[in-house]
Amino acid sequence: RSRRLLRPRAQLKLDFPGMWQARLAGYNVVPQTIGMSGAEVYRLTADGRDPLLLKTEPVSPFSEVPGEAARLMWLRSQRIPCPTVVGTAERAGRLGLPMALAIIGGIPERFASFAEIHRRAAREAGHPPPALSINSHGYIAETAREAIDDSFPYVADTMNRIGRERGWQPMTKADYEASAELTGANFVGTPQQVIDKILFQYDIFGHQRFLVQFSVGTMPHDKIMRSIELYATQVAPVVRKEVARRKAAAAAS
Repeated sequence: RSRRLLRPRAQLKLDFPGMWQARLAGYNVVPQTIGMSGAEVYRLTADGRDPLLLKTEPVSPFSEVPGEAARLMWLRSQRIPCPTVVGTAERAGRLGLPMALAIIGGIPERFASFAEIHRRAAREAGHPPPALSINSHGYIAETAREAIDDSFPYVADTMNRIGRERGWQPMTKADYEASAELTGANFVGTPQQVIDKILFQYDIFGHQRFLVQFSVGTMPHDKIMRSIELYATQVAPVVRKEVARRKAAAAAS
């Protein structure tokens, strides 16, 4: 990855998400050795522009970047001098904009600080609470074993192909099964397991929208359609009813 980052400017775009390509165009990129986390760190400099540090690491239960970003944003909110995290939940909240959190790995609770920063920034700027969406991968089947066994080969093939480009460790079936647990990132299981997980994360984030992508990899079309059917007929109605009940109970208390 560092070799790609150090290519001429025209190829630098290939290494950044679309939203960052224009912003980072023209920067010189130099690898840095900072700290002990094992994350890759790069210093970006350009004449007449503020220097930036880019820190990246594979998504895992031990990822440190989300927590570090949240700590820096909290320090800034307390008027304590520290680096500014750019392109953040705080900025979206300050502008009164909705935000989507893509959680496809690691421990979802670690993302809760971003939701709180987003809401607090909106409140301090005089905006009503902005909408929050949680976006994740998933697959639903009649049994938990069927959900895992049906989807794992296709998801692993896709994620491992992406991972080879980004330096991630290969996904094992044990990893996939762990991510399907209640506290994991993926919504893979029976309709009731997915209901429980959506409501579990609702307690953490209080979000208004949930988006799940079933078509990760080349899953057969009939299986995707069955997953969508189970979601629409057995998951979504229960979640909507329970969320409405919780909101009514909170308003009455």
